[in-house]
Amino acid sequence: MFDSYVYILMVPISIIVIIGILLFIKTITNSNDNLKPKNIKKKITELEKIIELNPKDYNSIYELAVIEEQYNMTEKALENYEKLLNLKYFEGEELNIYKKLEELYEKIENREESLKCTLKIAQLDASNNYYSTKVATILGNEGAYRLACEYFNRVINNKSDFEIDELKIAAISYFINREYRKVINILEELHKRLSRNISNIEEDYEELILVEKILISLYIITDEINSARSFTESILSLRSIKNNPQYNFYINRIYLYILYKSDDNDAFINLYDKLSKKYKINDIKKEETSIILDFAFYNYFIKDINSSISYFEHVHLFNDPEFDIYDLNSILAYLSEISKATEQLKKLRSDIVLNNKEKYAKENYEKYVDRQYIEIWENTVQLWEDSFNNLDNILNLIEIERTVDIEKILLECSINETNTTIENVNLKKVDKIYDISLSSFKSICQDIIQKKLLYSAVQEYKDKLIDYDYGDEVNYLAFAANKSKKDLTLISFKRWRNTEVGELIIRDFILLINEAGAKNGILVLPVELTNSARSYATHNNKIKVYTRNQFNYMLRDSKL
Repeated sequence: MFDSYVYILMVPISIIVIIGILLFIKTITNSNDNLKPKNIKKKITELEKIIELNPKDYNSIYELAVIEEQYNMTEKALENYEKLLNLKYFEGEELNIYKKLEELYEKIENREESLKCTLKIAQLDASNNYYSTKVATILGNEGAYRLACEYFNRVINNKSDFEIDELKIAAISYFINREYRKVINILEELHKRLSRNISNIEEDYEELILVEKILISLYIITDEINSARSFTESILSLRSIKNNPQYNFYINRIYLYILYKSDDNDAFINLYDKLSKKYKINDIKKEETSIILDFAFYNYFIKDINSSISYFEHVHLFNDPEFDIYDLNSILAYLSEISKATEQLKKLRSDIVLNNKEKYAKENYEKYVDRQYIEIWENTVQLWEDSFNNLDNILNLIEIERTVDIEKILLECSINETNTTIENVNLKKVDKIYDISLSSFKSICQDIIQKKLLYSAVQEYKDKLIDYDYGDEVNYLAFAANKSKKDLTLISFKRWRNTEVGELIIRDFILLINEAGAKNGILVLPVELTNSARSYATHNNKIKVYTRNQFNYMLRDSKL
């Protein structure tokens, strides 16, 4: 009896389940019928007729575009999406539609239109790090460096998220834009990444070495000498450096130069003595002769001219094509004239008496050294210092591939790449010293002596001055607030313009310090030093030189 009840109950339930399954199959079948090509074509034809009758039926245009996109009619879909975009159909949804268009243009490999969409996305969503980085990388790769920097600036704090190629392009873009501090930040991250991922592949080491050379050069030109020193010392501490004699020589050579640029004279002398014993002139290898040239310069600026002459003569005897850029005969002539002038001026100026001082007013180094040799020497020092500069190698980090007409794209997007960064150049305060009277200039100089240099001016010094044609000057004998009044310092302010102060003027100033009976001297200039003058002043304990930017800083509180 119970079984018959169960049977009666199960029969209708089974019928209902079967009917449900049949209905589901029919639905799926009908759905598949709609996906058949003939049905797609029919739907597209219907939509096209509707649009033909009513071109302003934007919903139908959109529906048509969606179908065309779905069934790989990409170019037609793009045409309809662009039409709707121009008609502001997607108002409020522009960001999403540009992302869709970007994807579709990439699909058909239309790089120009794809880039336009990427630019639009980055403009609409400035906080989107992914798109800012993407745009910056594309622009940098296409040579639009200044604009690339603007987009990299949005995400530079997230540089740890950059891919290695993105870091390389960012470094090149900032370098071209002369934003060296940012180049350093980027390359430090790149160096860390390359060091972490280093393998035994030779190309990996070459790339790491390239980045290290560029970084050292950047530290030097930005006057971050302590950073250059610590970074170079970290390289020298690695075991791998000993397995690469050529790079080991390069690092030792540039490390000596870094110590030469630093204030640590003892460390420089110690390394100089060590390397001069290691790289002897008679035993030097052809690929190491460059360090003998270095020794010639170091002896000139730190030791004595005669030793420098000896080294330059040996460099001349090497007859190495590497040194063809140097006019060695003129260099030797210059050194000889400097040596003779030093003896002659010491003798002449020691004979100066108060009644006859006008006779010696024109007695200075420039009178005894041929101007042509002076120019050749200044250029030589510049060439030598440039030999430690590997900045141009930054362009070898990655091959820049220009694949689109970037100027045309930026123009069509109403972006002016050349004017995206406008430098605001203000007249510096130091430039205003030429517009005031000499008495006012003297008042300002006395104020700087007391409040900035912390000296007490004893008197204005007017004796035995050297007559130059560059402008006027004022000189004071003073003593430091924390030192004996007998320890006088000659402080000289030049009001010169349109010139660089060369080494010979520094030499003249040292003569003047001795004649004034001062222990040392301070020279304050509204202009810059030449490379040779800077080296000579840096390694002379008797003088301290302040140039344009430092003078400007001293004037920050003055009422000019």
